[in-house]
Amino acid sequence: MDTKLEQILKKLGLTESEVSTYVACLRRGPSAVIDLAASTGLTRQSIYNATGRLVEMGLMNMESRPG
Repeated sequence: MDTKLEQILKKLGLTESEVSTYVACLRRGPSAVIDLAASTGLTRQSIYNATGRLVEMGLMNMESRPG
């Protein structure tokens, strides 16, 4: 069952993967793509796509970690 937040985000036009990614980031805080993929069950590519759109919408930002 969706939480109230997830229902609101879907009504605002976010896709299922964007909602999952956004909620995971809210719960986890700053996270690597591989960690978000593991916690959401989405592929890394889906996470990149979702975060890209969330950044465009101004809902999150991304930063690179020195590797």
